[in-house]
Amino acid sequence: MKPMKIGKFVVAAAALSIFGSAHAQFDPAVFAKWGSEPVIKFTLVQTYEGERAVTTSGAARANVKDRYEIEFRWNQFESRLIGEPIFKNYPTVTSKLRNSSKECPTPVLASDFEHATVKSVAQGDGAVLLVTLRTDYPAAREPQMCSDASSKQVAARSEEQPVMIAPPGIAVFGLKTGQMPGISVEGDTVTIVEDGFTNVWTISKG
Repeated sequence: MKPMKIGKFVVAAAALSIFGSAHAQFDPAVFAKWGSEPVIKFTLVQTYEGERAVTTSGAARANVKDRYEIEFRWNQFESRLIGEPIFKNYPTVTSKLRNSSKECPTPVLASDFEHATVKSVAQGDGAVLLVTLRTDYPAAREPQMCSDASSKQVAARSEEQPVMIAPPGIAVFGLKTGQMPGISVEGDTVTIVEDGFTNVWTISKG
């Protein structure tokens, strides 16, 4: 099965489109509030909602909802992490388990599927965090040739994937909702929605 991306290079595409746009207008009060703060605190809540494979073979699919949170201090002048980040994981919620071939019986999972579990958060190369995410695929009994009578056992497996997360520049918090596709701003919180991922960034004093 082709590995599925379980995280995104958060903010990168949005930030490039923002700063490359001649039409983007920023609230100067945001720069006045945050521009002189060398260290700021970010809280990121990333949620995922979509359909994906939940066994290593890809024969079992389900609707998946998942969430994790990361809180960290960031030197915005030096683009580096300060101290130890705090992260929190939530259980993956799956529904509508089905066979990838619609006419075939549904596979039976031996345990829960976990879409993305944060294992570590560290400074990456450049102005990014390097977040290691783990996906846990359960063991399963999968029908063969569309028949429960000829099912086979599929082993459980865990996979880890590094994901780069770029903290947003304070200019993003100065946008008005509706200026850029997929981005909404409310006070000190920015929400960026793209490809099934919702990233909610909140900024506060570090």
